Amino acid sequence: MTRNKVKMSAVSANLKVLMSKHEMKAMDLARKVDISPSMVGLILKDKTNPSTETLLKLAGMFDIDPSYLLCRHFNEQVQQVEVDRLLEAFLSPALDDNQRGSIAQFAEFQRAQSTK
Repeated sequence: MTRNKVKMSAVSANLKVLMSKHEMKAMDLARKVDISPSMVGLILKDKTNPSTETLLKLAGMFDIDPSYLLCRHFNEQVQQVEVDRLLEAFLSPALDDNQRGSIAQFAEFQRAQSTK
């Protein structure tokens, strides 16, 4: 039972992050993935596990791997690794100003993508 509750919490948390990034309400999500609004509400409130079919629909809606929805703190971990790599590269003494500019442009591109 504990194992399932952890997975539900991860699904709920990751789904909330995705909905926020896409400025989507529960009713919109329900309509787009063809599940009932009450089912979306139950998933968001950690009251039920989504079925495999629903999990696949949700992942497809956001164009992500379904495993993303099951991973706790996945979003924060990925973002921190990306930030750490960019910072390390940016601070490298071997880079010239042009290369640093390219890294800065990439970082700005990533920021813009994360707000879509």
